[in-house]
Amino acid sequence: MSKIRVYEYAKKQQISSKEVIEKLRVLGVEVANHMSTINENALRQLDESFSKKNQPVKENKGNEANRNK
Repeated sequence: MSKIRVYEYAKKQQISSKEVIEKLRVLGVEVANHMSTINENALRQLDESFSKKNQPVKENKGNEANRNK
């Protein structure tokens, strides 16, 4: 798999490059700017991080039904 640049990843995820850079720094990945490349390991971490962020919180309706009894 080839490396991808920060701005390319941001465009693909429909977020700003700044958000990607901030997330990479939180994950401990050194990046200089939007032209920096993202290695495969960092890309995997980003994908996991942003996929969790984009998933809606699911309500557990089964527990609510048990409380009303």
